[in-house]
Amino acid sequence: MSPLPDRLADWPTDPYQLLGVPHGADLSTVRRAYNKLIRIYRPDHAPDEFRRVRDAYEWLLEAIRRDEWYRKATGGVAASDAEESDDSDIESAADVDANSPTMRVDSAPAEDELDAAWRMATTDDVAVAYRRISDLHGRFPSQSALCLRLYWLLRIDPACDARRVPVDWLATALRLTGLAGPALELYRRELRLDPNEALAQRCANLLDRQGPAARLCDLAEARWRAAGSIGRHDVILADLARLHEPVHGESEELWFRLLVSACNQLAWSSDLAIRREFAVRSREIEEMTHLHNTLRAQFDRMDTLRELAAAWRSSDFDRTFGSWSLDENRVPSSWWQMIKLSWTTSFEELRADLLPVLAQIARQPAEALKVFGLLRERNSVAANCFAQVLLDFAGRQETPGDDSVRTPAARQEAENWLWTVNAASYSLVRVGLLSFCVGSGIRPQAVAEVAEEVPMFFLKNNESFAHKVQEDAPLRAVYAVAMGF
Repeated sequence: MSPLPDRLADWPTDPYQLLGVPHGADLSTVRRAYNKLIRIYRPDHAPDEFRRVRDAYEWLLEAIRRDEWYRKATGGVAASDAEESDDSDIESAADVDANSPTMRVDSAPAEDELDAAWRMATTDDVAVAYRRISDLHGRFPSQSALCLRLYWLLRIDPACDARRVPVDWLATALRLTGLAGPALELYRRELRLDPNEALAQRCANLLDRQGPAARLCDLAEARWRAAGSIGRHDVILADLARLHEPVHGESEELWFRLLVSACNQLAWSSDLAIRREFAVRSREIEEMTHLHNTLRAQFDRMDTLRELAAAWRSSDFDRTFGSWSLDENRVPSSWWQMIKLSWTTSFEELRADLLPVLAQIARQPAEALKVFGLLRERNSVAANCFAQVLLDFAGRQETPGDDSVRTPAARQEAENWLWTVNAASYSLVRVGLLSFCVGSGIRPQAVAEVAEEVPMFFLKNNESFAHKVQEDAPLRAVYAVAMGF
């Protein structure tokens, strides 16, 4: 059972709270908390959650090291006497010229000096605060925390520095921390807000530095989502060439992960050259058969992606974004857009675009289920994919209803409805089932449970009601949206 909320958006932003450790926790306590969480949020099953846990862990490692440097500088416990981390992929916080006369990696700015400069920003002296913290950065160039404060000040008042933009400070912080910590989360946010940042040379330079392959992958995937959103798939291809040696050389599984991430973006392009590159990378994945046992789910997803991408490019579907109406004779283009975005963006990024679609489905659940039927006739893989998008959203919400019928009255209500459809075909009763479930608050799975126990109840051609409901992801998805949105 996870101690964290089901919805990623509800997770605490404070690294101590996220890992569930007190302020001042030692390295062994932090490591135990981290190991406990990554057993729950595995990177292959919950990549977004895993990254949040990993970022919090690395932020705390940096904080522990900073405290060690401070104690050493002030005559406290020497860093060499403190507990050493055995995390081989955690780099030194310093990534500056070792010959610089101002380099002082064994000390940090005095807290009162930093706090005094930071307080100026709260009294509208943002420019003065920026200059003072810039001066501190010049004296303590290895302190990534200073870069983050300078980033925020420059975000507030861009006129503070005519030579820099806010993301310049994030890039500096990322170099200092080895592409980890809060700077990475903030940089991902910048890429979402301004996809053109993916085209900036400073972004490419970050991928050229030496660092753990997993962190290079994290940054590359964020860059590719941004580049893909503006049709710059050439950036992805250039990065694959750039990252082959450092990533493939360290871990073939990480290289597999990068190839899949690249294909998630390339598959949807209408450009013939990009589609040929997708085919090449797709074949490379297919040939990694020795990873099939450990990465079976990812291989299956690639099969799904190929079929969906082919349907997306088909002239049978109108993909003009902005059509939201539910017409049982036509699949809304907004549904196709959500299918594509579910592959090319993170769920948190998809959420804003998904909400209007969910609102429409919640208002017209019966019509939505009929449209699902049309989509399933044209492409069952697409129908199941969109249903899974809805179920993933519902899984992060509190959806009313029980999987079992607990009260005798509710059970009797379900049984009475079942007798009204006895001996009918499941395809003819599913819309009625949805309407009954929405009206009664009884989940379709619970009705199926009752059906299994009712003597003499059957469907046409001896179809199993429970099996049909379990197979009917669109039905369960529309119910979950109608009840939970």
